[in-house]
Amino acid sequence: MNIFTHIQSLKDRIKVVSGSKYNYCITTAFKLEEVDMNK
Repeated sequence: MNIFTHIQSLKDRIKVVSGSKYNYCITTAFKLEEVDMNK
């Protein structure tokens, strides 16, 4: 899966559902995005 497509999917999801579990997923996703961009 394209990492950026995955990020957008999570962003769409957090608009609907908020909670520490989802926020953790978002934070993790952003960390993955940063790593991907720094390659």
